[in-house]
Amino acid sequence: MPEDDIWDEHAWEAFLRNDDERVNRSSGHPISFEEGDEDDDAPTLDDLLALPVYQHAYKLANRVLAWSDGIPGDQKDSTFVHFCANTLQIPANIARGHGLGMDRDHIGGYIACTKRALQCANAALELLPGLRSAPYMATPAYNVLYERVFELRNEVGLYVQELRGRFELGID
Repeated sequence: MPEDDIWDEHAWEAFLRNDDERVNRSSGHPISFEEGDEDDDAPTLDDLLALPVYQHAYKLANRVLAWSDGIPGDQKDSTFVHFCANTLQIPANIARGHGLGMDRDHIGGYIACTKRALQCANAALELLPGLRSAPYMATPAYNVLYERVFELRNEVGLYVQELRGRFELGID
């Protein structure tokens, strides 16, 4: 592919925004699965599951989801819901980018998706202080949760930088 045809992360971000808008406007179509589809994605899935930043994001998302299941519904305000939603979107965005791959013409999309994961981590960190005084949030639990989200945010940020380095060097 000629160098001029390779999209950087900014071109991919614009494409993903347009794609999000298209999906949000669509009426929805049922997903169909063909026999044997799962085998096509097995090497990519194995690579994703071995990726440390994804492992940490997935583990945190599962812990937050398990924690949220134990909280009574009448105590779940919009701050709580947005915190959980952002935390759950971190591994999803990393996985979406990973699915695009690291070849030269797709790594910009990987970066754009990973930046979305970073935005979700930043949003979760910004929302956390609003949960500090909630009846379900003990100070030690808050401190541990804040530390884990903070560390994951930093890890995702470093991963964005690593991906950018690969893009700049042209490494597949």
